[in-house]
Amino acid sequence: MKRDFGLYHVGLKILLHKDGYYLILRKKNGHVDLPGGRIDNVEYATPLERVLAREIREELGQVKYALGHPLFHYRADVKSRGVYVFVAVFAAEYLSGAVRISSEHRSYQWVKIGAFPFTRRDFRGEEIYRAFKKNLEHIRKPAFEPRVPILRREASRKPKNIRDILRLRRIFAAQNRNSQSRNGVSGYALKEDQHYA
Repeated sequence: MKRDFGLYHVGLKILLHKDGYYLILRKKNGHVDLPGGRIDNVEYATPLERVLAREIREELGQVKYALGHPLFHYRADVKSRGVYVFVAVFAAEYLSGAVRISSEHRSYQWVKIGAFPFTRRDFRGEEIYRAFKKNLEHIRKPAFEPRVPILRREASRKPKNIRDILRLRRIFAAQNRNSQSRNGVSGYALKEDQHYA
């Protein structure tokens, strides 16, 4: 066989954080999964955030979240369809809405940050297991701290004078700098009102 470029489907998933826990889904076969899915063949020009928002609606219902930066990635071999998938996992902060899983999954659980109560048998492949283990065992809460919730909390206090307005601007500017240096890619920094449902 002549060597050529590998062709992959692309999957987008989120590691959804809520109050010190992250959301894990279980597929019907019992394997660990995250909310999200593949880019459809009619979504080539669709912004990735919208593709991800569609997938989250399909798999979790009307859950709203603030999208953060990329956390990790892995490759998966979908033998039933004869394709390989490259999956990028993004941090996301839960905002509101009840989790209602689709028929693709049999259950879900909230796992404490830093815990990894899974074994190799919980995953479809070795590479997926290693990616999850490496990244979830060592993840800490700052990875899930987009600017939106902090700004929303600060903004809920009505500014009484120009000093309060300037304070909010300083907080926003400082968090923007921190997010860009932590992410390494400024394109993933959240805008003040950027959240998805």
